[in-house]
Parts: sequence; structure tokens; C-alpha cells
Amino acid sequence: MVASALPKSSNGRTEGKRRQPALVSARQAEFARLIVAGKLQRDAYIEAYHPKTKRLQSISQRAHRVSVLPIVQREILRLRMNAERAVLLTLNDRLKRLSQIILDPDATNYEVTNAISAYSRISGDQAPERQEHTGKDGAPLPSTVVQVIQPSPVVRPLSGRERLAEMRRARALREAAKAPEVPAAVPAPTQAPAA
Repeated sequence: MVASALPKSSNGRTEGKRRQPALVSARQAEFARLIVAGKLQRDAYIEAYHPKTKRLQSISQRAHRVSVLPIVQREILRLRMNAERAVLLTLNDRLKRLSQIILDPDATNYEVTNAISAYSRISGDQAPERQEHTGKDGAPLPSTVVQVIQPSPVVRPLSGRERLAEMRRARALREAAKAPEVPAAVPAPTQAPAA
């Protein structure tokens, strides 16, 4: 394709498709690792790239440019998924170890009881807790049941499509909550025909 056939931008330069690098550079990988570790983009950029300029606005702009690169976004997503996978393995390993204690014929009743309690707590199988409250002048009230909601353990990390669908669903719920409620039209009362 001839360069003159490419579309021109507002500054007169030709706009062609830029070829994205296939591999993450060492600085980009460090930037992604720091972002996943919870650093701000600006701080991660300073630590990974060691810029000569000390102007925060300039550094913030450069950090944003790096963060929107598709290859850096893929690296951040990959690192986050690996971190989630490590947490899930830890949870599954705990449950596996507790199961071994429960099924161990040499374990004491005390160890088995504690293992069953911990297993139920971790897996979210506990019954609601009961709490007593006092009424006016210290008089007892009937006990109320307070349900402790614990998240059920995730067996596997979400795939990219499932994660995207979950993010879209959450965004739609947030937008629906922000939207002002429009009152429904009240139908006019109808009178029965006189007989």
C-alpha cells in the first residue's frame, strides 16, 4: 500500500496501523506487577521506568499511556488471574487438610471436632447464629436469628468471557441504581356502565 493512500490525521501525518510488540518488555512487566500489587499508575511508572523528569503531570500522562497498551493490559490480567488462582489453591489446600484430619482414625475427638467446625466455617456451611437482645429497661426480648452470610468458595477462576459478562452485569446494575425512577402512569378510573 502506498503511504499517500493512508488516511491523514489532523496534523498532516499519515496514520497507519502500528504493529504491537508480541512480548512484554522488562519495564512493562515490572509496571504491570506493581499495578497488580496495588500501586498507583504514577508510582508504578516511577519505580519501573525511573523517568528523568520530576513533573507529576508528565509522569501521570506517561503512566496512563503505558497502562492502556493492550500488551500491558493482558499482562495485568494474567498476573491478576495467577494471584486469584494462588488464593484458590490455598483455600482448597486448607479444606483438603481439614478433610484429612476429620478422616484420620488416630485423631482425637477434640481435633476432629475443631476440624469439622473450621471446615464448616471456611466452606460456608454454618447455621445462622442466634443473638439475644434486651428491650426497654433491660427486659429480655425474644431471641432473633441473625444469618451470617459468608461467600461460598469459588472452585475455579472465571474465564475471560465470564469475567466480562460479570463486569457488564455489575455495570448495568450500577447504572440502574443511578437512574432516576420514573413513576408509572396511573390509569384513569373506569366507571361501570349503568344497567
